[in-house]
Amino acid sequence: MEGMTRKSLNLVQRTMGAVAEHVAILDETSRIVGINAAWARFGDDNGLRYGEHGLGTNYLEVCDWARGVHAEGAAEVAANIRRLLSERRCSFTCEYPCHSQVEQRWFEVRGLCFEYRKRCYVVLAHQNITPMKQAALSEAAAIAAKAACSKLEAQVSQRTLQLEESLKGTERLLYHMEHNLRAPLRAMVGFSQLLLVGKGTGLDTGQKNLLCRIQQASTTLDQLLNGMLEYGRLGLEQPSCTSINLGVLLDEVLDMLAREQESSRAEVTIMKPMPQVCGDQRILRRILCELLLNALKFVPAGAVPHVRIWAESREQKVRLMIQDNGIGIFPEHQKCLFRVFQRLPQARSYPGTGIGLAIAKHGLEHMHGHIGLESNPGHGSCFWVELPGQ
Repeated sequence: MEGMTRKSLNLVQRTMGAVAEHVAILDETSRIVGINAAWARFGDDNGLRYGEHGLGTNYLEVCDWARGVHAEGAAEVAANIRRLLSERRCSFTCEYPCHSQVEQRWFEVRGLCFEYRKRCYVVLAHQNITPMKQAALSEAAAIAAKAACSKLEAQVSQRTLQLEESLKGTERLLYHMEHNLRAPLRAMVGFSQLLLVGKGTGLDTGQKNLLCRIQQASTTLDQLLNGMLEYGRLGLEQPSCTSINLGVLLDEVLDMLAREQESSRAEVTIMKPMPQVCGDQRILRRILCELLLNALKFVPAGAVPHVRIWAESREQKVRLMIQDNGIGIFPEHQKCLFRVFQRLPQARSYPGTGIGLAIAKHGLEHMHGHIGLESNPGHGSCFWVELPGQ
């Protein structure tokens, strides 16, 4: 700097050289008039030309030329330098990113204005604060993650309470259906039966038919209530997961359907041996009973049911197939077949409530299983049930 003795200049240079920060001194025209070794080394290591960081460089012009991610930080530093040179006093501190191609870095720059022999100078000291910045960012990320976890836990707790309240409401509804709705049905059946037995001789044929229709309608409604109760209870129960021998279980189901099998003269073939599956035996028994009963029931008039049952292992799953020679199902009706109270047009002449397959699907979903079918009208159907294997 002009006006300084050689001794004073050497002292300034030695002092700046001992400082670890990147230090430069700017004159009042913003030209670099002094740098330390750390400043020069940083510029060389980052591929800067001497004219971009060495003595005589206009530092404000270098800041103004900055582009991309460095532009905002450079503009802030330049604005602070201009303020110091304008006011000829004070200091500033700010942070800015200075990312390289291989790492992300942050620096803190401190500027101090001073006068020497009526001339204004600015000392700039750049310090690498990347470790502190990364620690702060990590801490902020940890705080944000903790807050997000707390918020999620609160949401889960709230939704759990809502679910518990919903389940309690469902339990109350099922209890009401079980005890309060069935009482009027029992009364209807009982009174109509009393009329038929006690006043039967005094009733004409039309009146007797009306009473019989009342009894039939009451029985159908009772079956619907039973189906709804069973469907609802499945959603409240926690199914077990035990090892089930499909061959043994199918024999039990056929024993339960012995009367239906005998009356229809059905031929049922089970391809043994059968594999083991994992599931709730009570629920699976109910599902297989529904599928086999449908296979025996939905056949053309006068036809003898032929049912073939076999199983296939697929990776960690077991798929059980039940093929019949029934009336078949149109492709456009297959998607809605497993909905509650869904009865197909070609099945209206057969007895049923339209909830059995919905219960089967609901029960399998609770056991992490699946159900589906392949069918063509007039050529029978093949229903399949898939469960985790053993």
